Amino acid sequence: MTVKTKIVRILPPDELTAPRPEPRMPAVPDRDLVLQDLVSWYEEWIAQWRTAFRQSEADKAAIRDWASD
Repeated sequence: MTVKTKIVRILPPDELTAPRPEPRMPAVPDRDLVLQDLVSWYEEWIAQWRTAFRQSEADKAAIRDWASD
């Protein structure tokens, strides 16, 4: 008796691995900010956002590499 193994590979949907453009910054919070507070808010927000964006793009690239094998 011969047994054949069939491997079925289900690939992730294109929406999951498609590159996304970087979104624009949201509006400044509605409160009284002095210039230094505004600069600090922006620098902190953009640094966190860029880190998250780059990590998600790296994850999607890894999924694309896996799917192409």
